[in-house]
Amino acid sequence: MKRYFTIILVVMFIFAFFACDSGSGGGGKTVITLAAIPGVTHPATGEIPVNEITPTHQYTGEVAWTFIPAGSPATTPPETMTDTRFMPNIVYIATITLKPRDHYTFDGVPENFFTVGTPNTPAATNPKGSGIVTRRFNVTGDRLNFADKTGEAPISELPIFRPAQGARVVTDFSNYQFTGKVVWDPETTGSGANAAFEPDKEYTAVITLEPRPTHTWRGVPANFFTISGARTVTNPVGNTYTTSGTTTNLGAPGQVHAIFYKFQTLQISARTLGNIVVKTGEEEPISPFILSATNPPLYTLHGQVKGTIKWIPSIPTTGPYTGKFEPEKEYRAVITLEALTTEGGHGTNPIVPYSLANLPTDFFSVPEAATAHFDSSTSILTAIFPKTGPAAP
Repeated sequence: MKRYFTIILVVMFIFAFFACDSGSGGGGKTVITLAAIPGVTHPATGEIPVNEITPTHQYTGEVAWTFIPAGSPATTPPETMTDTRFMPNIVYIATITLKPRDHYTFDGVPENFFTVGTPNTPAATNPKGSGIVTRRFNVTGDRLNFADKTGEAPISELPIFRPAQGARVVTDFSNYQFTGKVVWDPETTGSGANAAFEPDKEYTAVITLEPRPTHTWRGVPANFFTISGARTVTNPVGNTYTTSGTTTNLGAPGQVHAIFYKFQTLQISARTLGNIVVKTGEEEPISPFILSATNPPLYTLHGQVKGTIKWIPSIPTTGPYTGKFEPEKEYRAVITLEALTTEGGHGTNPIVPYSLANLPTDFFSVPEAATAHFDSSTSILTAIFPKTGPAAP
């Protein structure tokens, strides 16, 4: 009897040994052994916080950020982070919720097992057997020098359009480093979406820039900013910001002044559309076309006006590009025109536009048409042609 009892004890011991492997947790799962949580680094002013860790073969994880302003009392409760970038002089706290992969478990993970960032000081904390990890980081650094690289190229080009016919009048803009307000001298006509530049005026843009809370102007060199199409762009050197009580001088580089070339328009001299011939069996003219004052007036690269033609009635396409006029039909050409610009050779302004504004109804002529009428409010020229002849026998 004693022998059988000994055998039973041995069998029970072997069964318990294999059922409770020292490297496994509850349910036969493997206890997590990867302590360093990847993908979460020390917050740095101006950088974008992550919202998840770098996945591992043992677990994944999500990151939630809270913060406490530097110098706050120890009893100050953390607030939820709403900024899109880390701010200066802030204590940030990352709460990481880990999710184990299949066949892994937190059962058996010791208290304060995980580490976050290098160095892991102050140390990350987690309860025993838990994947909820809290890491309180040291206070973030000072405001960033605006002109330094912060993971992205410094922004020097300001998004302002050169004054021209139809150009959008920019009055404000923003990016992640600064915002800007623009005042035009002289004032533009209209307001909002209807604001417009006037010809024969030399415009100056006075631009007031405001740095984001993550940035300061210190270190910005003189004449750092650029604007495409401007004659001159100037700004003073940015100085070091100082704090006095609750007032902070951000070291603003003053205002940016941009002087543009005088906005001019050129008189259109290309008035004759002589290559539009409507005859039975003839191919329709090429559309779009460019009109110039040279001879022939169509299909030149040095034009003043470009246009597209819509035929009424429509013309069936018979070739790879064009169709042919059909017999005994009265065709109407609806021609949409657009003024072009010329580059160089016009005083100090390198780019000068032509203008279709306020042209009389009979300004353009279409010799082959019975009538031609131009509407300057729509820039549409309508030409009606005589009825085409009969089909060839």
